[in-house]
Amino acid sequence: LDLRGVRRLIARLHNILRDSDGQSNIIGRFDEITKLLFAKVISDRNPEEASPFNSADQVVTADSVRRFYTSLAKKHTSLIPNQFSTLKCSDRAIVECTHALRVVDFSLAQFDVKGLAYEEIIRNTFDKGDHQQFFTPPHIVDFIVSMCEPYIQGTVCDPAAGTGGFLANIARRRLPYKSLTSIEIDERLCWVSGINMLLHEGHDVEALLLKEGGTL
Repeated sequence: LDLRGVRRLIARLHNILRDSDGQSNIIGRFDEITKLLFAKVISDRNPEEASPFNSADQVVTADSVRRFYTSLAKKHTSLIPNQFSTLKCSDRAIVECTHALRVVDFSLAQFDVKGLAYEEIIRNTFDKGDHQQFFTPPHIVDFIVSMCEPYIQGTVCDPAAGTGGFLANIARRRLPYKSLTSIEIDERLCWVSGINMLLHEGHDVEALLLKEGGTL
């Protein structure tokens, strides 16, 4: 599974969701892919536990996948708000996406395939400057984190985290931080930042939503 393979996989998931639901939009598809990717990654981390994503002898049903994701959402309530705690796409889309994800094993990849996959999803969804939300380009994030690397330790917080690019970059570099905290005023972005940190192997991560206003 190389970068090209990651892009093909994400495109496949997008196409399945688009073709199975004529009313879907890019944000809706992003939400559902995030949920399914999260479930797949957690499943690959715990191969000894049977799940619809890694049990070859288990018939995939929409209900089994829904139950699996809902159970994960309950275990990760600090990262997955109630609004995103259930799968909302069609049964057909769930089954087809699960089959597409079954053929890969993220835990065997020689590079950060999970993080790259999610970065690809984010890039295709949010890097448009919509709603006056402008996200720092990845190469700028990489440059700034590399410049600050000697000083990154202890508790690290991004008070306007957006998609969590800075914190995910820190997690990917395995820097000696104690915890990562993202703060956002947008509920979807708050959720995204938390998942992004987790998929980049972040530890002690927290995503905080400030509904009444920002921190800046």
